Order: sequence, then C-alpha cells, then structure tokens
Amino acid sequence: MTIEEIDLSEIFVGIELYGSSKNDNNWAHILQLNTKEEKKGRDYLIKKLVLTNLTVQLTKPNGQTTTYPTIQRMEFTNISSATGFPIRAIEKAIFNQVMQ
Repeated sequence: MTIEEIDLSEIFVGIELYGSSKNDNNWAHILQLNTKEEKKGRDYLIKKLVLTNLTVQLTKPNGQTTTYPTIQRMEFTNISSATGFPIRAIEKAIFNQVMQ
C-alpha cells in the first residue's frame, strides 16, 4: 500500500513527567506498550508525512506546566513498513525545535 501524503495539523503533545527521570513519562509508557504489541500487517510506504502547528506541553511531577512555542512545520519522507514509523526521529526533531 502506498500513501502519497499524510498532513496533520493543530497537533497537541502533552508530556507528563512522573519522577525526576525524564525517561519516566506518559509517552515512554505508551510507546513501550505499543512496541510490545506490534502486529505484522501489510507493507506500506508513506511518501510524505507533514506535521503543522505542533504544540508541546511539559508537566513536571510537581504540576508545573511549560508550553513551548508552536512548531510551524515538520516534514518526513519515505516512511515504510521496512523502516518502521519514525517515532524516535519525530521525538528528536520536536526536541531540537523546542530547544531553539
């Protein structure tokens, strides 16, 4: 299956830290469950994935919340069942954008 383009806009990512370790958060738990339950489906190729107006909000264990500036646009190409969905690449790109 080939998908020419997926365009997602007005995205909100809420990250909740559970403790002092930044690796102990809601997204780490969600992604860990997802990889354990990975199912083999049909092969796919997403030629272009576009994320526009992505906002990241971080909530610390003490309840303090920080909302980072909205990332206007991110684009990923050639995502396939062979390479897997680039969750780590998206995380890294979001982190780099937020840190600017």
